[in-house]
Amino acid sequence: MKHNTEASGLCAALLAFAIGFGGTACMVTGLDLPADLWLLAGGCAAGALICTICLSLRHGGLILGAVAAVYCPLIFFSTRILKQFRSLCYRAFTYYNRAYGISIPAWMGAASNESTLLPLLLIAGLVMTVVVFTILRRKPALPALLAAILPLATCLVVTDTVPDTSCIFLLLLGIVMLMMTQSVRRRDAQQGNKLTGILILPVAIALSSLMLLVPRNQYSAPEHIGTMQNTLDWMLQRIPMVQQTTQGELVISFGGNAKDKINLTGTGNRVQLNTPVMEFTADYNGTVYLRGRDYDVYTGLGWESTAGRTESGYGPTSSWYRERHNASIRVMGRRGQYYLPCYPMQQHTLIDGMLPNPDYINTYSYGFAPLRSNWLSLWRPLHSGLRGTVPVTPPDTGDQYLKLPEQTRLQAKELLEQAFSSPEHGVTSIPDLPSKAEQIERFVRNSASYDLNPGRMPGSEPDFALWFLKNCDTGYCVHFATSATVLLRAAGIPARYVEGYMVQTNADSTTVVREKHAHAWVEYYLDDIGWVIMDPTPGIRDTEPTPGPTETTGNTTPTSPSTEPPVTEPSVTDPEGTEGMPQPGETTDTRPPLIILPGEGESPGTWQMPTWLKTLLWTMVWLTAATLMTVGQWLLRRYLTQRKIHQGSINTQALAHYRQARYLSHISKIPIPPQLKELAEKAKFSQYTLTREELSQFDEFLHSCVQALRQRPWYFRLICRLVFAAY
Repeated sequence: MKHNTEASGLCAALLAFAIGFGGTACMVTGLDLPADLWLLAGGCAAGALICTICLSLRHGGLILGAVAAVYCPLIFFSTRILKQFRSLCYRAFTYYNRAYGISIPAWMGAASNESTLLPLLLIAGLVMTVVVFTILRRKPALPALLAAILPLATCLVVTDTVPDTSCIFLLLLGIVMLMMTQSVRRRDAQQGNKLTGILILPVAIALSSLMLLVPRNQYSAPEHIGTMQNTLDWMLQRIPMVQQTTQGELVISFGGNAKDKINLTGTGNRVQLNTPVMEFTADYNGTVYLRGRDYDVYTGLGWESTAGRTESGYGPTSSWYRERHNASIRVMGRRGQYYLPCYPMQQHTLIDGMLPNPDYINTYSYGFAPLRSNWLSLWRPLHSGLRGTVPVTPPDTGDQYLKLPEQTRLQAKELLEQAFSSPEHGVTSIPDLPSKAEQIERFVRNSASYDLNPGRMPGSEPDFALWFLKNCDTGYCVHFATSATVLLRAAGIPARYVEGYMVQTNADSTTVVREKHAHAWVEYYLDDIGWVIMDPTPGIRDTEPTPGPTETTGNTTPTSPSTEPPVTEPSVTDPEGTEGMPQPGETTDTRPPLIILPGEGESPGTWQMPTWLKTLLWTMVWLTAATLMTVGQWLLRRYLTQRKIHQGSINTQALAHYRQARYLSHISKIPIPPQLKELAEKAKFSQYTLTREELSQFDEFLHSCVQALRQRPWYFRLICRLVFAAY
């Protein structure tokens, strides 16, 4: 009995610490509370031990009640504790106010740098007391579960208050263990304690596996999980989502990410699909390009995006723009990238040609702006003379956006020489890069007419762009954008192929963007401006706004005077109202920033998972996988064996019993009795039907073999069970 009480006390203390510290640590990391986690852990450990010792005594509950009655008034009138409690509430309500507009009560005052450790210890103490009382007194688990969830609930009502992974892991471990063992413990405390010891490791492995397979944005999974993560994403993307547009239209959408490669040999007749893709709302009348992904490698037969390609500072410089507008996007389904309205007023870091959306956020907002009408007159004085006629490359990219297959480059240059020297174009000397780009755009646009049914490129053709420019009379955006990108590169102008959506907007009204609005265009690079949109597709030029640039950091801005009035940067609504996007000129970081409350310095950082813990968790994951596969095959083989020996007539069952008896006899080294062999021969070769008593003789022999195997050493028993599936 004493041993049983000690085991129950140990279980109670451990689970109380996991739940109490895990819940309050979630509050610290989720709400960015100023509290030392190591001091909090020490206080929770001491509190769990004290609660366990007191409640293990016969009148321990009365002792704790008396202590609470004495100290509660002191706590209530303690100026320091009240100040820390107000600071905790103020920080929490700051998030709620930003997300839901909940006003901050006046009694909370202003935030301070005061630690919130004491109120957190009080919260943890109350939770741990309920948990210990539930375990030691063998009460229903529901009150303890409610007490455990309350601290976590304070930082889950707002999407940007996400606790640290290790804190959630510890809390969930305690909650799951309590739920799985308390019903057994209420019937038999000893069995409940044994079950706790048996389940603690498998539950920890299962939780860590789940968290590692679905990592948070801040966590970079090791390379060896790539296949598992891709498989999981592939499965999730194929789960249909039923959504409704603002117009009441039901949409069954599947997730998807932008392709790494585009095979142009399969580009043929295009079907106009009316399926909704997203909803776009902006205070702007005109055409908006929603940028999805760009591609930098042209192979002649397709486009590819260089793996690991990173571009910092994708965004404009305000000197080149006149009007600022805000746009809100709601995507249907799961999309692995954000769609950026061109041109976004915030600077972003593009990875692999796109802005990744690892959390599959489907509602977000950005600011964007058209280019000044006189941008070219501002740019030319800065690049007079020969500077505009020499190849220019974006910073830190080298000639990446100038590369072409050698044969493609030679033939593209021949086409340019013919086009620019012909009388109909009237251009024999191109003064600067924008003029050269404009002439290339005009040449590509006039090379063919727009048609959604141009047919596919013959398999004998080695280059898509050259085939289109030389042999085709019709095409659509993919054909024109690809050809323009190739000619721009051949002319020494850095360019890249971009895919996304083009939408016609009306101010302050929601536009449903559909699959038929998918579009392809070109971005070419100019010094001091950045990436400029070119759309060579026929029929687009009359409807699109003046092409505007997107800026790469490190460039200088125009200094030429302008007659247009100065403008100020607008405030930007963040994705789902949760993320402060960086302003132009700031360092780009797509993760949610820490909140700095009024009157204080930097907020404390989140508690990062140590490297050794990550290694340990990954080891547990692979051990779990190996264990599950081993145990699974054993269970399957045992199930099939039992199914065989208990199906069919008695004679059929006898033959199956005999085959199993020969197998176990070989493993256990026990010879088969002669009468069993005779019964098996009767069942197989005669018309005699065995009785149940005769069949039971096989069962007795099988049981004796199993008992003999169970007397062997542990390692042999393990082999017999998991490898031989003997029992």
